[in-house]
Amino acid sequence: MHEQLYACERDILSFMYAKPHDEVFTVEDFDALGSYDAVRKALSRLAQSENIERISMGLYRLNPKWCNDVPVLPSHEAVAHALARRSHWRILPATELARRRIGLSDEDPNLPKYLSTGPKTRVEYAPGHEVLLVHSAAKLFDGLTNEAAIVISALSDLDKHRITIDEIAHLSKALAPDVKENLIENLSLVPPRLRPIIELICDCYGRSRR
Repeated sequence: MHEQLYACERDILSFMYAKPHDEVFTVEDFDALGSYDAVRKALSRLAQSENIERISMGLYRLNPKWCNDVPVLPSHEAVAHALARRSHWRILPATELARRRIGLSDEDPNLPKYLSTGPKTRVEYAPGHEVLLVHSAAKLFDGLTNEAAIVISALSDLDKHRITIDEIAHLSKALAPDVKENLIENLSLVPPRLRPIIELICDCYGRSRR
């Protein structure tokens, strides 16, 4: 690693090393360390000197060459969250990722997809690896906690993924009480065809018809 670094560059490296080493960063993450232009130039110099790695336009991470616990490839989740932070969007894993998150599937989709409050965005973060954010106007982002919204996202494509009694029983045992409570309190935000399933999962079947 190069020893002669400007103050802003040293501060950026210190900031990055203090975070989880699989994190992906944007210029905006370093707002407190200098002006936008100063940070942008410092990141560019650090990338050119291979102190850090530029993985896409405006996205950076620690260089695996210098840090053994940095993964060879960045994760699509880290990239998606960096994009969301940069533009102040909210994101949720779309159906296939959400199913994996709550234990209904062990398959990784070829193209990881997230629901977003922002516009459609597709980013290649490594050769042959992309992540897709698609705009969603769904009420998922309104009153549900992130964990509860992931459950709804996972169940949202019943035409493709018919849920079984065993899966309902699994979710009923696996979901934390506060997640169940949030789902029931916000049942009006849940698509009508999913409400009976959510009631079964939360052990209060028939509540929406009372």
